[in-house]
Amino acid sequence: MYGLPDDFDYGIFAGRALRVVSYAEYSMYLHFDRDCTISIEGTIAIDDSDPVEVSQHPTSVIFLIGATVSSARRESLGTMCLQFETDHIIRIFDSFAMYESYSISADGKTTIV
Repeated sequence: MYGLPDDFDYGIFAGRALRVVSYAEYSMYLHFDRDCTISIEGTIAIDDSDPVEVSQHPTSVIFLIGATVSSARRESLGTMCLQFETDHIIRIFDSFAMYESYSISADGKTTIV
């Protein structure tokens, strides 16, 4: 919807471990340590898989619970990649033109994409 801001600090994810993955009917929530959460309502891809709506494949990231993020980056205007120490990558896409696709809450700030 909005894309990622040019000044977004991807460093907030480095060293944070994925602690909890939770679900609602059309959403997936990635809860990291130190009070960081990503709420995903759009499309994700794991490694080189085809992108899927989170509601179509909700258990796709459970195997990463306990893994630590080694780096994060933007691949395109709204696509964010989280690289884990296990070498797995989660791609989170800005997949809706009219609605929010995901939001990031960390360090007292929320970014809506």
